[in-house]
Amino acid sequence: MNIKNKFFLAPMAGVNDIAFRLLCRKYGADIVMTEMISVNALSRNNKATLKLAETVKEEKPIGIQLFGTRLDAYKKSIDIIEDNFDFIDINLGCPAPKVMKQGSGSALLKRPTKIKELISFVVENSKKPISGKIRIADNSKDTIKTAKIVEESNASFLIIHGRTVNQGYSGNINYDEIKKIKENVSIPVVGNGDIKDRETLEKMKQTGVDSFMVGRAAIGNPLIFTELKKNKTLEIDKKIKVLYEYYELGKKINCYDFNRLKFLSLAVMKNFHGATEYRRKISLSKNFEDWNKIINHFS
Repeated sequence: MNIKNKFFLAPMAGVNDIAFRLLCRKYGADIVMTEMISVNALSRNNKATLKLAETVKEEKPIGIQLFGTRLDAYKKSIDIIEDNFDFIDINLGCPAPKVMKQGSGSALLKRPTKIKELISFVVENSKKPISGKIRIADNSKDTIKTAKIVEESNASFLIIHGRTVNQGYSGNINYDEIKKIKENVSIPVVGNGDIKDRETLEKMKQTGVDSFMVGRAAIGNPLIFTELKKNKTLEIDKKIKVLYEYYELGKKINCYDFNRLKFLSLAVMKNFHGATEYRRKISLSKNFEDWNKIINHFS
């Protein structure tokens, strides 16, 4: 995989269904990812989890992000999904308490031996490129140590979110720490965290990372990839039209969920005069017909 100077869609739980990924690909994302998927559930052929791992050829290249600690579950999961994806990412940075309680996600940052065991095992048992997604630690020494372990485990590239576990998704991105990681490993590095406009993209570029991962900024604006690449801000009317595209795609590929449409709509309808009232009405809508009347009135 050539990941140099690429824009990734970050793996986001409850957001990254096929329709959303297709939208992001259409509007400039070079590489998309599934939401974070449990290897325990996937290895048991859990129906809901298998649904999360579905993909279509139009969204390629695409990666799947897995989390868990059991090697046997990784082996079974790889056998199930490998042929459908271009790379496999191992989540080593999710700060969600329910994930950490399982010893997964960012809980693994305190277990460097387990990180090496996991990534090495997946590399040995998969034909696809493997990456690891981490967060920065409270000090540079520990952050660099983890990054080097990912590299020494023969991962193809590293994804780094520039916040600590304790920060969660608040506070500022530590660009200096991201830069130090890039300077201390030889594998490609993808920078992640608060890329939402040209200014934040330029800050991330200054770290020297090879590529860029956009997450929450895409929820309310799948056009963000076009904006970043062309250095322009698109009008709200165009962003509203994308909601209809999301609806049509969902119906076409049988992944439509009205609650997700509402969620995306609430994220899009921000930062303009009267937004609060439109968001209130959207949150109270019961079905597509109600929603459509509200959006049409805005348009």
